[in-house]
Amino acid sequence: MARTEAEKAAQRRYAKSDKGRKARQKTVWKSHAKGFIKEYATLNDLKELQMLIEEKEKSLKK
Repeated sequence: MARTEAEKAAQRRYAKSDKGRKARQKTVWKSHAKGFIKEYATLNDLKELQMLIEEKEKSLKK
């Protein structure tokens, strides 16, 4: 489905906005984390990440 010029312009404005940049960066970080876990993480890396995740969960529940 082809996008109109107005849609393309709106997408460019969003990408340049602070909200758009933050959303893109979050997506990139999430993708890198998944790739690291799937391809390179050792057992020790996974244990460390698990501890960090548990700490973050606790702080979010407060």
